Amino acid sequence: MKGGRRREAIAALAVVVLTGALLAAGWQDPRGWAARLDHPIHDLVAGLVEPHAEHADQVTVILVDDDSLLRLGERWPLSRSTWARFFRAMAAHSPAVVGVDAWFEVPAPRDRVEMALDLADRIRDDGLDVLPEGVTLADDLEIQAARLDGDRQLGAAIADLGTVLLGVVCQLATDSALAADRRGEMVPLDVDRDRPMALRCGALASSIAPLVAAARGQGGLQVLRDEDGVVRRYAYAFGSGRHAYPSLALAAVRTARPDRAASLTARAMDADDGTPLLRQLRERDLRTLHFADLLEAEAEGSALEDALRDRIVLVGVSAKGTEDLVDTSLERQVPGVYVHAAAVVALLDDALVRSTGAPIRNALILGLLWLLLLVVVGPRIARTQVVVALGLASAILWSVASVMLLERGLWLDVAPLLIGYLAWVASRLLIRYQELEAARRQAATIRDAFSHYLADEVIESLVADPERLQLGGQRLEITAFFSDIAGFTGISEQMEPADLIALLNESLGAMTAVILEEGGIVDKYIGDAIVAIFGAPLPQDDHAARATRAAIRCQEVIDALTPVWRGRGWPEILVRIGLNTGVAVVGNMGSKQRFDYTMIGDTVNLAARLEGVNKVYGTRNLIGETTAAQCGDEFVLRELDAIRVKGRAEGVRVYEPLACLAPGEAAPADVATDFAEGLAAWRDRRPDDAKAAFGRAAATGDPAAKTFLARLDEVDLAALPDDWDGIFEMTTK
Repeated sequence: MKGGRRREAIAALAVVVLTGALLAAGWQDPRGWAARLDHPIHDLVAGLVEPHAEHADQVTVILVDDDSLLRLGERWPLSRSTWARFFRAMAAHSPAVVGVDAWFEVPAPRDRVEMALDLADRIRDDGLDVLPEGVTLADDLEIQAARLDGDRQLGAAIADLGTVLLGVVCQLATDSALAADRRGEMVPLDVDRDRPMALRCGALASSIAPLVAAARGQGGLQVLRDEDGVVRRYAYAFGSGRHAYPSLALAAVRTARPDRAASLTARAMDADDGTPLLRQLRERDLRTLHFADLLEAEAEGSALEDALRDRIVLVGVSAKGTEDLVDTSLERQVPGVYVHAAAVVALLDDALVRSTGAPIRNALILGLLWLLLLVVVGPRIARTQVVVALGLASAILWSVASVMLLERGLWLDVAPLLIGYLAWVASRLLIRYQELEAARRQAATIRDAFSHYLADEVIESLVADPERLQLGGQRLEITAFFSDIAGFTGISEQMEPADLIALLNESLGAMTAVILEEGGIVDKYIGDAIVAIFGAPLPQDDHAARATRAAIRCQEVIDALTPVWRGRGWPEILVRIGLNTGVAVVGNMGSKQRFDYTMIGDTVNLAARLEGVNKVYGTRNLIGETTAAQCGDEFVLRELDAIRVKGRAEGVRVYEPLACLAPGEAAPADVATDFAEGLAAWRDRRPDDAKAAFGRAAATGDPAAKTFLARLDEVDLAALPDDWDGIFEMTTK
């Protein structure tokens, strides 16, 4: 039991240390290895929480999808002239801002443009002027060249619209061939330069310079992916050098809400240092248009007016082969522009999900303290069902708390404490299983070891309370039982070894069965002798009666076996039994490697002496006076004598149990009457009366009476001293 408590304490300490380490690691790095344990839980909980999207109608997503490419008869990438047409059509609806989740990294093809310009130069050099209306051929070619210049057309359309934000690509590897720093006119954010940034770029790559010059501003296109490739957080700003720059979502909100630009920026940067968990939206939660819809619609009275005017418009790509698809907590293979759109809505709604800060830390500390309380109180809970219920209830409540807090914009590290609660339950179940398995093995060992020596109920008591088998003893009142076969040495010399063993096994086996049936335990076998205990290890109020009844029954089974043995030609045997009741030291004695459950003390020694005293009186069973006093009216007893055994200073009255009485049966009135009269005359020093009474008893074949007749021939009662106490001194064991 102590070993189990020690294992439980070690397991509990390990659970607390593990949970604390996971929490500390999560506090240290919200995107580190410990936080990865929460990814599956976060995705599950995020799917259960209804998204806050009050400002979703302020955002419109326009997709360059496969349907648009088919309707326009183009392939990706779109021509710059198509982009120019798009922005000119957009200008008719006056959006608040148009963020482009695309990157114009190289100029458009200029072969035809350069050819037209070269021809114009040659015509001027040759002095040719062949066109009427005052327009020279060279001027006309330059006009055509301008029409063929896609970048020039696109730049003009962007400038005319006046609210276009272009994308900036973050180059993480500065040694890459694409890592040339082209951040154009990108303006850094006015934030603390020492603020930690989850996303840092070695270099920035803007679109080509003419387009950047025409645009209203720029925003970063990079989205953060966790190690499993899923987008859960959004970096509203990213660092490059000593500056911080806005993402596309933050740039769009700042442009659309210039009067609130500073407060919205502070809101974004205060949530997990600008990289909060993103309250994801599904595609269906946002208004979505096809790119081709805008080019095919009428400019005036268009049904697109409500979707575009004063709205934050984000243009993205979903066509096959564009590779701009990402996985989110809610959906898989979503166009990346939806991540930026969800970030815009979350910022406008003030629905950023924080995973750091004092409220989160306090909640985690509270959860850890509850786990510590379970660990401290747990060992006092005996029922495994209660332990499992507490652990599972704690895990469920912690999970429910995470859902409720996520609705309020806070995210707890669910996994560490969830692991802690479940690990506590698992450790308790494992230890309990080990204890049960050890108890089962111990029970099997006890049953196997004692099945031949103890009654079934005694064995089950030891199985239920194995502590009784620990090394050590205690003082108990018991009745000691000693039996021996008279003249066994002579019998063994007369019989063949096999027959001798059979005789011994049958006699000892029959007597052992009686002892076990009466609730005694066999202490040991000493050759042909049996040593048994009544009243331990299980307490028995009637152990004296049980032992006396067992002695009488043992003689009965020996008597029943005698004719069988006689038929085999085996000698008859005489079994002598001595019983004594009193306080003895009872318990397991020996060494830790090997010990026996036994008894020691004066009570035990007297019982052994009484077994030997039987041969003095020719009796088979003798019991001490304490045993006789505790037997009650269940037995017919006769007092034999008062004796002092060798090695013992005090005398003791001894009795012979003659028979057991059935419930309600009265003892015969004339039983041992003559012997009792003779014993009384002996103690009163009336030799003549004693001889007469003992003579009548001896005539019936009473060996004890014959013993007293012989003693009267040897002892002159009249010559005994006045202080004679009637105790007969035994000179042998």
